[in-house]
Amino acid sequence: MHNFSLFLSLIVGILLGRVAKNFLPFVALLATFLFLSSYFFHKRNKPIAWGICFFLFFIVLGTLWSLPKYFTSPEQILAEKRDFHIKVISFPKRVLARQVYFAQIFRVDNFPFYLKAKVVDFSHLKKDYLSRYHIEGKLSLYVYKGRKFYTLWISKNTSQLKYKDKWIDVLLKKVTLFLTNLYRSKLSAQAYSFLSATFLGRRELLPRKVKKIFATSGTSHLLAISGLHIGMTALVLMYLLKFFNLALPKRIVISIAFLFFYTFLVGARAPTLRAAIMYTIFGISFLLQRKTHPLNVLGLSGILSLFINPLWVFDIGFQLSFISVLGIILGYRVFRINIHSSVFLSTYFKNILFTSLFVLLSIAGLTSYYFGKVYISSILTNWILVPLFVFIIFVNFLFIIFSFFPLLGECIGYLVSFLIFGFIKIASFLSWLSRVNLNFYSSGKGVIIYYLILICLGSLIYKFRGKLVGGLKLFSKSLTLCIINTVWKKPTNPK
Repeated sequence: MHNFSLFLSLIVGILLGRVAKNFLPFVALLATFLFLSSYFFHKRNKPIAWGICFFLFFIVLGTLWSLPKYFTSPEQILAEKRDFHIKVISFPKRVLARQVYFAQIFRVDNFPFYLKAKVVDFSHLKKDYLSRYHIEGKLSLYVYKGRKFYTLWISKNTSQLKYKDKWIDVLLKKVTLFLTNLYRSKLSAQAYSFLSATFLGRRELLPRKVKKIFATSGTSHLLAISGLHIGMTALVLMYLLKFFNLALPKRIVISIAFLFFYTFLVGARAPTLRAAIMYTIFGISFLLQRKTHPLNVLGLSGILSLFINPLWVFDIGFQLSFISVLGIILGYRVFRINIHSSVFLSTYFKNILFTSLFVLLSIAGLTSYYFGKVYISSILTNWILVPLFVFIIFVNFLFIIFSFFPLLGECIGYLVSFLIFGFIKIASFLSWLSRVNLNFYSSGKGVIIYYLILICLGSLIYKFRGKLVGGLKLFSKSLTLCIINTVWKKPTNPK
């Protein structure tokens, strides 16, 4: 669990970085002092002092690592005409006389920058997916619930220059366009947009009506490519490699390499990268025959993710991804639920049911704060739709593999289109369950209080689990006997 504690320390340091912009030399000296102190106490065999210094070092390291990101504040250049260097990260859409797309701003006026923004482009130059441009524009800001949404406005006659594409971007673009063209030509329009969104991360191709169905049915998490998609992809790949008679270590190494390629193919967002890193750690520990604790693996993946981009700590996807996995790990550890059964389907559906429950409890505070909803209906809808979604992803792999054989590929394509049609119909039907969802917005203090109560209740249940389980068993037996005696009580003969 040390990795997870260090992960939390790093988060605290990144949050403190907001107020430490003017103390960079002091922060650097403090980080050096704490690192040397932890090394000194480690050599002196003083574990308590070493642990305290090392945790403090990670807090200061988080502050130091995030300071360069805070120096480049977008608020300093709002409504000013600047030179932006951008990379298009979504398929541009033509809306009347403008193009609308999302872009990664990586440089402003030759200064390093990091910002994701929506782009409203009135220029005549057609933009390409994953291409880089040097362009003039103005940045605007919209704030909602403490979240900042930036929009880059590009005028009609602005000067712009297209850079030469990097080889990795060319490769990712070719694979993405190949798969989207394959879906468009071989599948129904509904299946094309569905798989482009749920398998390739191109959510901009999904119609608003279908997005609303995902939202109201409590299955929006299927649009965020994360652990479920990575796990399913790894499972299918491991089975496919088995046909080539490869040893298990080779299959693990190949699957890790492929998953990182897939991670960058779908945009390398925080939830996807977290899942890929966790799979890699579990795979390496298996190859080295080392035991791992899930919290340590989660913590290490969080540390590596924040070293890649410390500002991900403010990203909703990052927060929901990590806290949901944490809820699953702690939920099964606290309640010690035995989901294993001799019947595979029984185990599988129990796993989905309790996992959905633990995820709901863990993210309820965040969803009420950001979206004003607590998706209680997701427990039932996930129990029904997740198995169907997993089967669709599996058949999708078969479709891609056998698409080179016209007749067989066409048959599998019809099956995929039919399954997706059924999935959307079932999700639309289950949308009526949204009536049981709780609709309210929580304040920041309310979210903190909720998680403090959740931690206290979890600690009490974990500490007195034996007595609680015994009491519940005794209560259930007593209640059962009372019901039996009431139902089967022999009538008395009147005198």
